[in-house]
Amino acid sequence: MSRIEEIKRLQEKISKLQEEAGYGVNASIAGLSFQLLRKNKLVGVLDAEEQASLIDYLMEYAYVMKTGQKDRHVAKSTFEKILRLDPGNLVANYRYGFLMYEERKWILAIQHFMKVVQGKDDDNILTADQKIKAHLFIGYCAASIAQEAGKQADILMENENELEAEGISIEDLKEKMDSQLKKREFSIHSNAHHQFVSANEYHQVMDHWDREQLVLDLTTDEYFIRFKEKCRITYQQAILLKSLLIGGEEGLPLSEIFELQSNVLDMSDDKLWTNYRQKIRRLNLKLQEAGLWDKRIENIPDARSYRLLDVNYLVFDYEAR
Repeated sequence: MSRIEEIKRLQEKISKLQEEAGYGVNASIAGLSFQLLRKNKLVGVLDAEEQASLIDYLMEYAYVMKTGQKDRHVAKSTFEKILRLDPGNLVANYRYGFLMYEERKWILAIQHFMKVVQGKDDDNILTADQKIKAHLFIGYCAASIAQEAGKQADILMENENELEAEGISIEDLKEKMDSQLKKREFSIHSNAHHQFVSANEYHQVMDHWDREQLVLDLTTDEYFIRFKEKCRITYQQAILLKSLLIGGEEGLPLSEIFELQSNVLDMSDDKLWTNYRQKIRRLNLKLQEAGLWDKRIENIPDARSYRLLDVNYLVFDYEAR
């Protein structure tokens, strides 16, 4: 059987399985899709649209495995297959980079997030949230590498009595690294910019807080928002509000809730939308409790999405969450 005949046979199998499976993703279809794409690389029978459709199916399958089925191994191996076929796929690099971040494989995570920030996104397939987070994940992973390297250096220094210095001394180099890490201890998001600051700078900003500015603080054991008054919120409310603030005009669509609300992954879209609206109502009540009466999180017309506009804000965080 020629390769072209094999490709046609695989296409027929996929079509038959899709008819039988109906809605949703299927492991067998995902496996056959990968085989089809791999064989096509040798003969180039499929056009760009057909290849993109198969890649999209694999992306959806990997995403469902990660979020809905909680099968990290399958999700990880599927993203690896996608990246072998399409190394420049920005969304696949982002999602695989996030898996590496969760596994504390900092260098691998940085490599994939670097592809995200350096890649061309002419079709805007990445959300504004993902573009910002990719930069933050790079910074966080690099800082984690530095912290772990510093700890290992301390251990090695304890086991050595006298060290002959070559060039800059170990102590001076260690001091420079520690000083650099302290400068980037906190992350601050505002309407105008994002930056890393030291603990002292963080406290200075908090001490001179403007009561016309909404403050969301994720650096303490108890999360809170502050406007006219200080109001405690849950961790999930804090993450949801942060995403809404950073999302700006584009808002936060239902499709991105999977990444924020792990407790609703098994729901249908309709139930998930109802759940999302309930969370927004509760969050609006918290904003009112903090004194933000004239600004509300609003539904974007004709879309399953919310946004919070025209609010001056500061978001403090430790990590690239």
